[in-house]
Parts: sequence; C-alpha cells; structure tokens
Amino acid sequence: MTCTREGVLLTKCGKPAKVFTVPLKGGAYTSKPRVTYTGTDGKRHTMAVWKLVEAARTGVAPKQGWGSFDSRSRRCAENQRQWEARTLDAMRRDPGHRHHGTTTGYKAGCRCERCRNAHKLAMEQVKLRNILRGLGVNPFTGERRS
Repeated sequence: MTCTREGVLLTKCGKPAKVFTVPLKGGAYTSKPRVTYTGTDGKRHTMAVWKLVEAARTGVAPKQGWGSFDSRSRRCAENQRQWEARTLDAMRRDPGHRHHGTTTGYKAGCRCERCRNAHKLAMEQVKLRNILRGLGVNPFTGERRS
C-alpha cells in the first residue's frame, strides 16, 4: 500500500483502499481506533489506524495475522459445515429432536415451522435490544446511560 499527500491509502494497483472505521461500543475499556481493510491477499484484515497509515507512508507492508489463521479458520468452517450436516440429518430423522424449535436448529438448516418461529422471535429480540440501546437504556438491566 501507498499513501498520497492527501492521506488517501492506495492498493498495489493504485486504487483507493477499502477502509472502514470500526465503531467502538461504549464499554469498560477504550482502545485506539481500528480499521478494517482489504489486503493484497484479497482478505479482510483489521489493525490500528496509525499502523496502517505508517505502513502506507513507508511502503513496508503491515504484518497480516499469525500465519496459521487461514488454515485454522478453514478447519473451523469445515467443522461447522460437518456439524450442520450431522445435526440437520438427525433432525430430519427425529421430529422430537431437542434442537427443533430453537435457533440452533434454524442455524443447522432446519426450516420447519417451529424453527422458523424461534428464529423470528430471536430476531425480534435483537431489534428490541438495538432500539433500547439507541434510546440510551441498557436492555439487560434497564439502567439509563447519562
């Protein structure tokens, strides 16, 4: 990556880099602002803003992950797909399976009425929590933020 005088980050081919700010949610800690960007490998990475700008100005590519991250994430995704296939197969064979009527069953791929209703209910709860947060209310304790 390179950086223009105006501070625009450019990729290897000279196009502006896709950089997104990651908003920090109000929490018990604060950290330096971070950005998510698409690296030269085509994958998304995240790092502190100052590190990315420094890398662009000096022309030295930033370190991108631990090296084994990609293979680990592929293994995790494969394990997840295997779990979904096993669980969905078991749910199809047994109408009384313990995951029927739960969001877990819906995530496994079951689209029976009970699982769809559980998913709808979970999404409504998420929307309600987000509305309460927007109003400055902690959705779990009911306390107002000042």
